[in-house]
Amino acid sequence: MKTIDSAKALGAAARGARIERGLSQQALADLNGLSRKFIGDLESGKNSLELGPALKVASSLGIH
Repeated sequence: MKTIDSAKALGAAARGARIERGLSQQALADLNGLSRKFIGDLESGKNSLELGPALKVASSLGIH
C-alpha cells in the first residue's frame, strides 16, 4: 500500500480509484453529496480543501 503524504498524492490516488471504478467526477460528487468542483480540486491536489469531505471521498473510494 502506498503512503499518502501530500494533497497531490491524495488527489492522484482519488483520481486513479475513481477512474478504476468507472465514475465521472460528477458521479463521485453526487455519491458523496459534494460538488464536481470539489472533486476536481481534490484530484488536482489543492492544499486548502476541507479535510472532512476529502476523507469522506477517500473512504468512499476505498483509500485508507
